[in-house]
Amino acid sequence: MDLSWFKSVHSMRCFGVACFLLLLGTQLSLAQKVKKTVSISFSHQLFDSLLQHNVRGGEPYYQGFDTPTFYRYCDSLATVHLDKLHDNEKTVFWLNAINSCVIRAILLRKGMRSLANYPDFYTRDTFVIAGYRNSLSGLISKALSLHPHPYFVFGIFHGAKSDPPLVSRAFHPHNVESVLRAHIRTYLRSDDGAILDIRANVLSLPLIFKRYSELWGTDKKKLLVFVRQFLPPEAEAYCAVHGDSLIVQYSPDNPLLLYRQSSPKQGTIKPWDK
Repeated sequence: MDLSWFKSVHSMRCFGVACFLLLLGTQLSLAQKVKKTVSISFSHQLFDSLLQHNVRGGEPYYQGFDTPTFYRYCDSLATVHLDKLHDNEKTVFWLNAINSCVIRAILLRKGMRSLANYPDFYTRDTFVIAGYRNSLSGLISKALSLHPHPYFVFGIFHGAKSDPPLVSRAFHPHNVESVLRAHIRTYLRSDDGAILDIRANVLSLPLIFKRYSELWGTDKKKLLVFVRQFLPPEAEAYCAVHGDSLIVQYSPDNPLLLYRQSSPKQGTIKPWDK
């Protein structure tokens, strides 16, 4: 009996199975690589949970952060290896780390009402972040040297009422840019944000723009291009047409501490100075 046709078909089937297995192995390998690429090397889940429970409308309930969970999260920031994080993870890490350090510095001054009473607030205490020990001011400078984008400074919680409020969720690598954009838009459209006086042809900006003026330099056009994208349509259109003649000035600083007396979750009232 001639079995040559059977051997031929059998060989073709074996070849097909081998190709399928090779293709499947390649796809699994690629999937593993993709999964590895988007993996999050450091979790901010503890901080995220604390923010969700203790922040409403940008106002922190500081007593809710004064817990072992918060200090455990802060301690974990000290030993992170930044070289193991991807770009977005590094951005998120610095934002969450600095914000937690600001909260820690405020907790060290229980009953604090205004940053004006603590002129050394940003320079006195030191914290260890990713093996780097420095003051709040030093940590912010370090982070900005690595992430010199205007969006970044608006994600930092500075504590004062005239500055951007505290976010109610920890920053996350998957949506950090969109969250920052929404945060800036809300802030600049608030009473403490950008105020346009058409009659006087004056645009008043929060003092944070002056504090980090190195991000824009002396180029008013560059500054307005950044600001306009977050303004209401009418204000954006006016600034686009009258940008050259528009007078840009800075609103007075309000150093009063941004805080709330009651827990957003439980509704209990615990005075900040008790």
